Amino acid sequence: MSDQSKSSASRSPRPRRRGDARAGATPGAAATWSQVGLTELILSQWRAEKPQVGGRGFEIGTLLTRLTILLNQMGTPAARGRGLRSAEIRLLYALRRVGPPFAQRPTDLFRLLGVTSGAVTYTVGLLKAQGLVEGADDPRDGRSQMVRLTAAGLALIDAVVEETASLLDVALSPIPEGELALIQQGLSRLAACLEAFTDQQAKLQGSKVEDKPV
Repeated sequence: MSDQSKSSASRSPRPRRRGDARAGATPGAAATWSQVGLTELILSQWRAEKPQVGGRGFEIGTLLTRLTILLNQMGTPAARGRGLRSAEIRLLYALRRVGPPFAQRPTDLFRLLGVTSGAVTYTVGLLKAQGLVEGADDPRDGRSQMVRLTAAGLALIDAVVEETASLLDVALSPIPEGELALIQQGLSRLAACLEAFTDQQAKLQGSKVEDKPV
């Protein structure tokens, strides 16, 4: 092959991947797209920039990250009225779903929420200042304190749950019930798979720490 031919080949466009047509849109145009269009744009950009990343794992992770952002944007009037942030709502959810007396130990909270103990302490402080949670003695260990919903916190998170459920029902109404059931089943399997993997990683990291010479 001549030098000229090699130069032409190096300038040849790479094969189009699914979604590359949208990736050619100008940055200004992307801002006017619907949220679904923006999600596809993000995926198309990654396909163009990292075509060597194989498998579906990265795209699924990208979709989950985008879904988290969209869900956080779907604030309910009850949450907005109190100025609650997503971290505070997640902590209130964790207390509400365990049932009466709606209390959890701080160690359980940071494990459930996947955050540090410092983050839990900070969030609990914000919620205490609003009268939504309070400290309570741990019946299993009198030296320890639990975090418990107050009556105001229980009323608020119940309102948030009901409003969120209603909003999601409307948002997902274009999807047939059968498809929704398949999506739910797939997400449940995905969560179980990721939980098993992260548990295994945590055990491996723990064993490495234990094996480290003192």
